[in-house]
Amino acid sequence: MASRAAKDRWKTYYRILDNPLLALFPCDDCKRFRKSCVFIADCSLTPCAECARRGRTCGSSSLASFDRAEDELVAEIDTDKHKIDQLLSELIAAKARLERNEKMLEAASKRTQKKLTSLLHASPLNGSHCPTAEDAVLEEFVSREL
Repeated sequence: MASRAAKDRWKTYYRILDNPLLALFPCDDCKRFRKSCVFIADCSLTPCAECARRGRTCGSSSLASFDRAEDELVAEIDTDKHKIDQLLSELIAAKARLERNEKMLEAASKRTQKKLTSLLHASPLNGSHCPTAEDAVLEEFVSREL
């Protein structure tokens, strides 16, 4: 024979199923056992149907579980904001490095072009300049750079 407490639990279970209201956030047991977490529509102080049937305390019938869910969401949002701030600072630093490197490349290119131009127009020590294969390569390089 079933005990009086077991009979009371089953009565509560069926009373909840007569006027059910699906919970927005399932209690811990319903989540663990993958059950639908339903309450009495007009009273949120009773446990959900599954917890009443099993004789367990319902984790989501109290405001603490909603506060816990809210705290978890707030912590997740804070973590995401921190990650975004960190990524933005890394992106800003990378952009600054890129701009610096582009300026250095441009300055190096100008120096190379200036040096090649001066080499192209320089005359040898004996006063006569005969075009060589190296001069043709230099002219081609300078024309590409211009």
